[in-house]
Amino acid sequence: MLKQTRHDDLVIYTSDDPSQRTRAVVEDGDRYALVETREATYTENEGAAYNPEQFMATVADYYRQGRGQPVESPQAGLGEGSR
Repeated sequence: MLKQTRHDDLVIYTSDDPSQRTRAVVEDGDRYALVETREATYTENEGAAYNPEQFMATVADYYRQGRGQPVESPQAGLGEGSR
């Protein structure tokens, strides 16, 4: 199932599938881009505790740096069939 989060002027889609934890689809107007981080973002203070806010910030930064690949839809980018 996809989760939609607004981050600044972007909408970021993430999947609850653990295999997709380092990927997100960014919606910018009528365009979608798949952004992959090399690893999930963790806080230094919390060790292995997943930090969703930092992950969203990293995804947005990567997108703005041109690190996204165009995709047809959030579902296509994150391997979720149309439901």
